[in-house]
Amino acid sequence: MLSSVSLGTGLKARPTAPNAAPPTPSSPQQDARHCVNAILADLAPDLQRDVADYLLHASIKHHPLFAALPEDSLWKVLAIVRTESLDAGAVVVGRGRPSSTLYIVRAGRVETSYDGGERLVGAGASFGELCVLGLSTVSLVDATCVVQSDFFFIHRDRFLNAFSNLPEVLAEMAAREDVYRRRPVRVPKASLGSSI
Repeated sequence: MLSSVSLGTGLKARPTAPNAAPPTPSSPQQDARHCVNAILADLAPDLQRDVADYLLHASIKHHPLFAALPEDSLWKVLAIVRTESLDAGAVVVGRGRPSSTLYIVRAGRVETSYDGGERLVGAGASFGELCVLGLSTVSLVDATCVVQSDFFFIHRDRFLNAFSNLPEVLAEMAAREDVYRRRPVRVPKASLGSSI
């Protein structure tokens, strides 16, 4: 997973021209991510695919949202996915509240409530597909951690920017809106069993 890769500290982007303005301040973690993303972008397509296949967690690779992606584009997901760990009792997202994020449960238990029911979910469950696609600006689900839980998450701006050169793929993802309205969206268990 990208955020667990240690690339050192103190990396700073250099101005491209001698008179260019200095870079805006950023954290060492942001600088490391920028470097990793630049390296991924410069790899040959076969290597991009192999790196993404090796590093992406099964719950991301096999998520229904990414089923429409051409195989050689999965590396872009690797470049934008982040992780977060929340304590028991933490509210992940509230129904009707502004949201622009897709959450995929990596580990833990999350109580979700949505139009039509409530469900306790675990690894592989997700919510926020419509928000990350820009089809909704508010969450359709309440989600609260029952135990300490780990999440993969992707913000809408990074997602849409990463795939802006593939409008037909974004359109195909949006066309599957009915799949994302079902609660909860789950990655098939057979897919999860093959991950680390």
